[in-house]
Amino acid sequence: MIWADYEARRAFALWELKAPGERSKEDPSAVLEKAINLNVRYVLLWDFQSGDLYEVADGQLRHRKSYPVYLLRSLEEWTDPFRRRQVESQAKQILDDMAQLARGESLTPYVPDRIYFTGILQDAIHQLVPNLKGRIFQAKTDRNARQGLDRWAVEQGYRTNLADLDDMLARHWAYSLAVRILFYFTIRRYYPSLPDLHPIPGSAPSLSDRLWNAFSRAQAVDWQALFEQSPLDRLGLPPEAERTLESLLERFHRYDFSLLKEDVIGQIMEGLIPPEERHALGQYFTREDLVDFILGFVADDPEKPHLDPTCGSGTFLNRLYSRLCWRSQYRTSYAHLLENLWGVDIAHFPAELATINLFRQDVKDVNNFPRILVRDSGLISALILLTPAANSPCCQGRKRPGSQNPGRSSAPWVGGESTAHC
Repeated sequence: MIWADYEARRAFALWELKAPGERSKEDPSAVLEKAINLNVRYVLLWDFQSGDLYEVADGQLRHRKSYPVYLLRSLEEWTDPFRRRQVESQAKQILDDMAQLARGESLTPYVPDRIYFTGILQDAIHQLVPNLKGRIFQAKTDRNARQGLDRWAVEQGYRTNLADLDDMLARHWAYSLAVRILFYFTIRRYYPSLPDLHPIPGSAPSLSDRLWNAFSRAQAVDWQALFEQSPLDRLGLPPEAERTLESLLERFHRYDFSLLKEDVIGQIMEGLIPPEERHALGQYFTREDLVDFILGFVADDPEKPHLDPTCGSGTFLNRLYSRLCWRSQYRTSYAHLLENLWGVDIAHFPAELATINLFRQDVKDVNNFPRILVRDSGLISALILLTPAANSPCCQGRKRPGSQNPGRSSAPWVGGESTAHC
């Protein structure tokens, strides 16, 4: 209870605080009855995942403001200091709004931020994992499908004897879907001719059809590594996963994503996958200070091509970009530098992250096309380095390093002027 005058027992607002996910069980009529009996003017309903502020007027609850910030999946997460600070910050904002109302001031509309979009994406991932895991388990009842997935899992760096391999693949798949949807909304700000992903009720094409159609249209522009279908994608989404993604898209469209500042989008991309989850998914990183030390010996000319044939999530490429910016005295454009940076990885998810990590260096540049490919390193390295006129469909229309100047690589076995071990 929030009091206008505690000694006089005059209440100002009723604040109903529920456990995460419990708001779906609330009875609006019971809430209204309680508010009338307590003679309060305002009611706030909040469960650490979403909140709504109402005014009690003429025997009804009139909506005044939403707080759609997803903060906790369970009360146990309250022990995390970072999440606790986020909850406290949101609670303070709500109390500030109450103070404004008490002074007779109008409320400021809610403006979504990094926390909102990161929250709804992580919420969707949490719901997707068990459904996608079930789809993988079902697919593996077919021997050929099981063997194909096992071969692909080995290529991604997963051991097939892991007891929780299906869970690992499901998390891989869920994060990959979330990353691609976020990226798609980002590039559509600058390419409005790409299809809208707004949920369509009724007998319209399924979400899967709409999603892959949109992704293929984006891939026709560029960003090959990010929008290329993996064997997991080709299994098809189960109905439960489609419903979760429809809900995610509806929450994306609730606010104008195009109004977000570029640096906020970069923060969302950076913070979507927690570091411990990246390691659990098999991603390991060379320390940036060590990367900088290595690049100091091999990268000095912004006009020369550079290739990382085992790029992983792009640590070498990102540090290389920063170094080449410095070497050019920050005069070379972002798009021009990207033309000389190539990354290849056989694993889909690291290649997606490498694309994201390079892309967020300058989100607003319309020529933001990171040269990241999902291919076998040996094959593609030979193609790019030794055959400059090669007609590879994945390289057409792009500037390729030529045999006269094979460039630099972070892998020890690729020929060139200099090599360094990633």
